[in-house]
Amino acid sequence: MILKRILIVDNSEIQCRALSRAFQKIKAITLVAGTGAEGVAQASLNQPDVIVLDLLLPDMDGFEVCDQLKRDAQTQPIPVVLFTGRTRVVDVMRGFAAGADMFIGKGLSYDKLIHCVGAFLAKQTGNGAEVDHQLVIKTCRELLESLCAAFDSVVRSRMEISLGTNAAAAVFQQATEKLPAGWKMQALREGAYDYLAVREAVVEFDILVSEVFGILGTMADSIEVGHLKDAFEQQLILLD
Repeated sequence: MILKRILIVDNSEIQCRALSRAFQKIKAITLVAGTGAEGVAQASLNQPDVIVLDLLLPDMDGFEVCDQLKRDAQTQPIPVVLFTGRTRVVDVMRGFAAGADMFIGKGLSYDKLIHCVGAFLAKQTGNGAEVDHQLVIKTCRELLESLCAAFDSVVRSRMEISLGTNAAAAVFQQATEKLPAGWKMQALREGAYDYLAVREAVVEFDILVSEVFGILGTMADSIEVGHLKDAFEQQLILLD
């Protein structure tokens, strides 16, 4: 049996050792890089099966690392899972915009990370016996639902108070028209995406949010767009 290889890009030696032990549960071996540049080089040289990437690195942030990996034809197909303590809405959306395949907040256990990585490995091998697929689906739904909840609690509610329900609905309609046909906010709210489609869903959500704020920018007398955008981006996404 050929063991699958996971590249961990994290400047914490303690974290790297802990993750290496954790990934033994899914019969994978690990490679380690302590900087972004080293991570990009190792990914190109060793072609790991999955990359687990932190955002806080000493030489560049994880967004830049992910972007480089996804722009290189050699490393572009490798799934990248962002595993980080930075869990604001803006971090989640920037991560997926940079090409990340999944985003998981660092918590008290590694279960979500292990099984999400295992799901990517299972897609390559067809063998997912060690993967808790229900946990993977739950993790995806939590991520999508948390984005919607942050948007609703800060943006939608403020818009409806300031503009009225009908005007707010008109703004959403205009913003939705900018999205590809077939993309539905309701599907996002219901978490109706599997782990392979989460990136697509978050990118489309990011487009919707940008369009909403763009429309609100033309109505600056009615609502404080800058403060509203800052408040939304500061919302925490709690995944553990």
